[in-house]
Amino acid sequence: MSISRFTSFLLFYTTILAYAQPNESGGSVESQISALMNEGALLNEQGEFDRAEAKFNEVLTLAITNDNIPQVINALINLGHAYFNQSKNEEALYAYMKAMVIAEQDGTPTQIGTLHNSIGNVYFKQGLMDNALEHYLLSIEIRTNSNNIKGLSSCYNGIGAIYVKKEDYDKAENYFIKSLEYKIAFLDSTGIASSNKNLGSVYYKQGKYDLALMKYMNSLSIEKRLDIKSKMPSSYYNIGITYYAMDMYDPAIAYIDSSLSIAEEIGYTKGILQANQALSEVYENMNNKDKALSYYKQYVKVKDSIQLTRNQDALVAIETKYEIERAKQETQLLNHQVKIKSLELSRNKNILIATITTFSLLLLMAYLFYRNKRLSSKKKLVELDQQLLRAQINPHFLFNSLNSIQNYFLNNESKKANKYLSEFSILMRQILDSSSTTMHSIQEELDFTKRYLNLEQARLVDKFDYEIEVDEKMDVTNTLIPALIFQPFVENSIWHGISPLNSRGLVELQLIKEQDEIKCIIKDNGIGFKQSKKSFHESKGLKITEDRVKNMYSSRPKDLKLNISTIIKDGDVKGTIVSFSIPIEYKKLRNEKK
Repeated sequence: MSISRFTSFLLFYTTILAYAQPNESGGSVESQISALMNEGALLNEQGEFDRAEAKFNEVLTLAITNDNIPQVINALINLGHAYFNQSKNEEALYAYMKAMVIAEQDGTPTQIGTLHNSIGNVYFKQGLMDNALEHYLLSIEIRTNSNNIKGLSSCYNGIGAIYVKKEDYDKAENYFIKSLEYKIAFLDSTGIASSNKNLGSVYYKQGKYDLALMKYMNSLSIEKRLDIKSKMPSSYYNIGITYYAMDMYDPAIAYIDSSLSIAEEIGYTKGILQANQALSEVYENMNNKDKALSYYKQYVKVKDSIQLTRNQDALVAIETKYEIERAKQETQLLNHQVKIKSLELSRNKNILIATITTFSLLLLMAYLFYRNKRLSSKKKLVELDQQLLRAQINPHFLFNSLNSIQNYFLNNESKKANKYLSEFSILMRQILDSSSTTMHSIQEELDFTKRYLNLEQARLVDKFDYEIEVDEKMDVTNTLIPALIFQPFVENSIWHGISPLNSRGLVELQLIKEQDEIKCIIKDNGIGFKQSKKSFHESKGLKITEDRVKNMYSSRPKDLKLNISTIIKDGDVKGTIVSFSIPIEYKKLRNEKK
């Protein structure tokens, strides 16, 4: 949602009038800004991110009103930190980018170096390692030239984390040690705790559990001494899963439970999620099924609550806030330039009006240019994703589903329409979510397939039934399979096998555990493979699915073999059967012991 041209100009002229008002508070404004900034920083350290965010917004308002550009930059940087600590990555990146635009003109090398490092942190969290590395290296260059040795430690820390992701643990250890040395030299207690934690993660990955415990304990000791609650959940959790890796279940439970308690106290959702999952797994290994199930239910409940917050209304609200805040910031920056220009030229009313008009037009042009450039970049990203999304579901299904929804409304069947629309929306969300991952659990795959089949049943008005049979020996929750692997085959059964029938059809999905493989069978009682062969050959979904799974398991000695055949009974065609086998793969919390 874009801010209207009228609103943009209204914000601009309102701010221009505000500059004409005298500053009654005088020199006390600077001290007020400093006090608010310190309060926000303390709240951020204590994990009270909402309150910290509010303080930094107050600083930003005061700094803009009083034309204090250095503090505008500092407020945006700290606001970005508050967002980042709440995993609001998009808002954090936008705050840092706004600060960068101002800092490149009126900021200091220290501020610019900090911003590059912070932007690198956001990209790292989003999994964009190359982008993160680019900004960390820019930060190192700026901080080296300005002799900001203290700031370099954060850059080396970030690069070390990238090498952990790349599983190059020797390089990661070297960068983390270099970061720790700088932090020790400057007696940066918080930084020392962070570096110890990072080194602990490297040793944990390498199976050096004693060294990992020592580093994690050092980190926790500092965090407890400084009362940094926002960092404690991860330290307790790391110590707990390390004890778990060493088969020391009692201390593992004690530390993970402490992690959960503090995470719940400060509202750290990610910490609550991973602690419940870990406790469930520990108790399961101890054969305490009741507690394992209890913590697993809590894990699912938290995970579901996170998913529920990602709805369209929230997205629209965020986007609206994003656009309004951007327009305000651009307008405020322009006001600063107008004020300087007006003082240089004169206080002549006609010249001021002409200057305001000129800069208003420049603002509009800059906004449109930036918006078009952003839309162009977004279009390129969408084009890259479209090929995958097209293969995941037939466009005819989308068109017909929307027609079904429309017909329900036209026939005043609002309850059916709302139910169908709700299921359809959830299905679309699952498709979008699956585009960012290659594997998910069998249970998630079955939920998606059932939802798709239910929608097709409703749309085709009882044209077919379906049955799903899963081997009881299979752990559907922790066994992983390629995302959306069944949908193209089920779709072909419905569209090309059952749809032409004059009688009621049946689609059957069967999963059988065979040693280290899962045998998948999709069967229908449609018109048969020979009659629908042309449709099968033209189905891009089947071909892409087959190639995709083959690529995923290319390192396996046994290739994926897709068998499609016609069912013949008493000389008559009785349907089509599709079968293939894929390797069994399980979710894992910890590394395998060597």
